[in-house]
Amino acid sequence: YLPDDAHIRVSGKLHISLTRVYDGKNVIVSQFRSRQDLLQ
Repeated sequence: YLPDDAHIRVSGKLHISLTRVYDGKNVIVSQFRSRQDLLQ
């Protein structure tokens, strides 16, 4: 369970490392616009 404001609580605190498929570049994400954005 995540609270409705989870994206607000973790923005700037939680950092997720992603690798883009098309160019293989590593991207760090730490800002989330919505709870759904955080879950994806």
